[in-house]
Formats: sequence, C-alpha cells, structure tokens
Amino acid sequence: MLEISTETLSSIASQIVILAEREPYGVRGGTLVVMFGPPLSSPNSKSEKIGKFPLDPSVVSTYELHLTLRPIEQVRLKLVNLVRRFQGKKGKVVVDEKFTLEKKKLFRSSTSN
Repeated sequence: MLEISTETLSSIASQIVILAEREPYGVRGGTLVVMFGPPLSSPNSKSEKIGKFPLDPSVVSTYELHLTLRPIEQVRLKLVNLVRRFQGKKGKVVVDEKFTLEKKKLFRSSTSN
C-alpha cells in the first residue's frame, strides 16, 4: 500500500504547472516519468522507474517531467508495518514530502544565423 499526502500531491501538481508554462502545448505536451528512489538516508542507491505517462496522449510530447518520490524512514512506521505483517496484511509505504521534479526537453528549437 502506498500513501501520499494531499499536500504533497498538491505541491507536485503546482510544480508540474510551473515547469510546463513555457512549453508550446503547456501541460498537455508533457510526459510524466515517475521514479521511486531510496530514502534520503541512503542517497547513493539508484531510483527505480515506476511508469511513464503521457499527460495528453493525443499530443506529441515535447518534454518529460521526471518525478522522483522517496519513502519516509521512521521507526514508528517500521513497527506499524511489522504488526501489519503479523496480521497478514501488506506493509505500508508512506511517501516523503520531499520530492524531485526535473524537466528534460525532447526537442530543441533550431536557430538560423
């Protein structure tokens, strides 16, 4: 089970809009690449790609937004997950409010001299 706060989702959406403002098709012209990275306590580990989603499949993407989410590392959450496993339930992953969002252009405009 993955849990992400409403505030974090709102912050991600706001950042997506800000990064897409100057693009020819705005938000519609982007592809969201979602990565799940290691906790902040182990920054040398690699992130895993969860999925790649065009924000509007009817528009050719001109850029990608790479969103990296990370789990919260709390002793309390580890104990809760241990109890959940004893009950036969899956563990809960809580997403940290700190995320990274990077824009990568797919096309460059040509300039004539």
